[in-house]
Order: sequence, then structure tokens, then C-alpha cells
Amino acid sequence: MPYNRSLPQETLQRLRAEIAIAFGSGEAPLRFSVEDVLARMIAMASYQMEGYIEYVTRQILPTTCDVEWLPLHAQVWKVDRREAAHAIGAVDFTGTNGSTIPAGTSLRHSNGQEYTLDADVTISGGVGTGDVTAVVSGAAGNAVDGATLTITSPVPGVQSTVIVGEDGLSGGVDIEDAETSWRGRIIARWQTPPHGGNAADYEMWAKEIAGVTRAWVYPSQLGVGSVYLLFVMDEKVGTIIPSAPEVELVQNHIDVQRPATADAVVAAPTPVALDFEINISPNTLAVRTAIQAELEDLIRRESIPGGTLLLSHIREVISIAIGEHDHALVSPSANVTRDFGDITTIGNITFGAL
Repeated sequence: MPYNRSLPQETLQRLRAEIAIAFGSGEAPLRFSVEDVLARMIAMASYQMEGYIEYVTRQILPTTCDVEWLPLHAQVWKVDRREAAHAIGAVDFTGTNGSTIPAGTSLRHSNGQEYTLDADVTISGGVGTGDVTAVVSGAAGNAVDGATLTITSPVPGVQSTVIVGEDGLSGGVDIEDAETSWRGRIIARWQTPPHGGNAADYEMWAKEIAGVTRAWVYPSQLGVGSVYLLFVMDEKVGTIIPSAPEVELVQNHIDVQRPATADAVVAAPTPVALDFEINISPNTLAVRTAIQAELEDLIRRESIPGGTLLLSHIREVISIAIGEHDHALVSPSANVTRDFGDITTIGNITFGAL
């Protein structure tokens, strides 16, 4: 039976009745009498005490505790919060052969983000490639391939405009969101304690790396004693598919954690874009935006390597989009099933009037 916390007035009425019985008068104490003042003080103190007990009770479990208490539960279950990480990647310089761009050279993106060159780069054949690291950690440091940076202090013989390489600048992630991610990992660790290297352990180990949001484990996929792990990074700019350095980072972390007898292989799934053709009513920008958001959320929730995206679920999320009155889904026209290792990603969405 649930406990109902009494309001101060309810407690006060009970105390007044108890005082009347104790004194045998049958009547409540007079207002502003010593007895009535004491009853009021006790009622308010009881209400505050019950409130504190209720608050502390919520903090006992990671499922209900306030965010401020998560570090305590994380310490007990050894689930550290993932720190923010710096974006890294290659950039291309152009200039006069033999010119050198020294390590530490500062570069700036048009959005204000700054980067520093990791090592000296010498121009050869008119170009030179070097690795840069974002000064400030976080997802804001990520940049798509082809983006332009500017050298903040001129370097003799080198053009001030620098081009981001084909892999872009990636790996920058914000500090782990306490409510949507960290709490979930703490609860998962609480509900599924380590089992010496089962599938849940590998998934947990992968998610300990900053930026990893989903992971799938396939025991014996590459033979007896093997463990094959695929993962994605949903918060990356431009793509959820991890780069080679990010795969290597997870692989190294898994190698430290895995049992000595296990042969673990970490890889990135192959993205397969799914295009949509939808006729909608009303065909407005607001409705199109709402439908796109619902489709992106569906794919994030239900798209797995080698999995099936149900046509009925696609129609459902289109129908629940804010402002949608009616629609006709032209494409896809059937369930979408991928081969092992392939994962469905959002493609182009073509809208028409119904």
C-alpha cells in the first residue's frame, strides 16, 4: 500500500484532536494557546521531515535519483562519465615547395572554432598534409570534408586558406549527457553485472568510449572463440559511421578488457542510405520538417546491422508527425531488410502534394 504524505493542515487537525482527548475537554485547544502553537510547529516540522525522507528515498536508486546523485551511483558501479573529446583530422596546405608550417600553428574555422597543427608540415609538390586538433573539446569542433580553415598568423610561402581532408575533422564529442546516456549506462551496469566476457560485457565496454552510442555483438561470427563487434556514433556530424581511428580506439579498449582466450574484432557497419518518396497533405515546410525528424528518429531506434525496418513502422511515424493530415508512402513499398554488416541510414526524402 503506498504511503500518502500528509499536508501540514491535515497533521495539525490530528494533533488538535489528540490534544483534546489528552486533556479530556473534547474541544480543540484555543488558537494561540501554548498547546495550539506547539501543534502548529510539530505539524510543519513533520511535513518537512517527511519531505526530506521522500527526497532521500528517490536518491537510493539510479532510476529515480536526481542528476546530482548520479556520480555517487557511478562510483559504486564503476561507470565513469565519458569526458568531452577533441576533434582531430587531416588538412591540406598549399604553397611554395620547401615552405614549412611549424607545429602549433593556429587555424580558425569560419564558425570561430580554433585548431592547432600537431607536427611540422613541409610543402612538396605544391601541397602538404598535416593533422590538426581542436583547441576546445566538444562536437562543435567537428567539420566536414572540404571545409575551409584560415591560418591566423601568416606563414611565409603558404596560402592562408587550408582545406579539411576527405575524412573531415571528427572525434569531437561533448561530455556525456547525464540524463539520456550516463544514467542509462549506470542502470545497465546495475541490471547486467559483468559476466566474464559475454555479449553484454562487450557492448558495455564499447560504450565506455566517448561518442559510441550503439553497439552490436556477434559471438563466433568469425569462428569458434571469436567476437565480432559493430558500433555507430549517432552524434557525429554528417555520418554515424566511425572512422578508422575511431574503430582502432574501440578495438584497443576492447583488447584491454576482453578475456585472454577471446579473439575480438571491432569494425564499422556499412551504411546503406534509404530514400523516401512521400505524398503528404498539407504539403508545408513545417509538416515536411516534422516527418523528416520522425523518420530520422525511427531509423536511429530500429536500424541495426542486418536488420529489418518494417514498412508499418515507417507509415506509423509519418502519421504521428505534427501537422500531418494524410499521406501516401510511394517508396519504400515493402519492409527494408539489410545484409549482415549493412545498416540503414537516412537518405533523400522527396515530398509531393497529396
